[in-house]
Amino acid sequence: MAQSNMMVFASLMLALLPLTGCGATSDPSQGGFLGGVQGLVSGGYDQRITQRKAALGNLRIGNQILEQDNRQLDKEAGGVASERHRLHRQIAALDAKTTELTARTSRLRADTETERRQRADLDDRLRQVRDDLAALNREADGNRMTAEAAERQRRELEQELADLSVVADALQ
Repeated sequence: MAQSNMMVFASLMLALLPLTGCGATSDPSQGGFLGGVQGLVSGGYDQRITQRKAALGNLRIGNQILEQDNRQLDKEAGGVASERHRLHRQIAALDAKTTELTARTSRLRADTETERRQRADLDDRLRQVRDDLAALNREADGNRMTAEAAERQRRELEQELADLSVVADALQ
């Protein structure tokens, strides 16, 4: 009987031998039940949990940073939209001034050749201002220029319009 017990024990050991081979891992998803037991006993399982918690913490910190960046970008986008809206209102006001000045110049009398040339020059400059205003409006809509560049061009056109108004007044 002892010999048959010994035979069963030896057979059992031979059957379990492949389970404890080189491929043993402490991860129960890869090493099966015995690998899981080995992971619990050796502390590998707790070590993996600690590593994964650290990785999760890092991901959460990264997520918080991205959310903060997103909030900042939303604020900046709102500021840019309001700046663009303000620029469009100012361009519309300049366009209205240009229209009024064009109407004034069309009523000017041009008795002499010099006055006719001055009026034609004034009309050409007014047309150019209108074209520049339309281009500025399109570029501001299409985000093709910075807010500073758009503001600088708007001020230049406003000054040109003021200069043309002085010329129109002198021709009256």
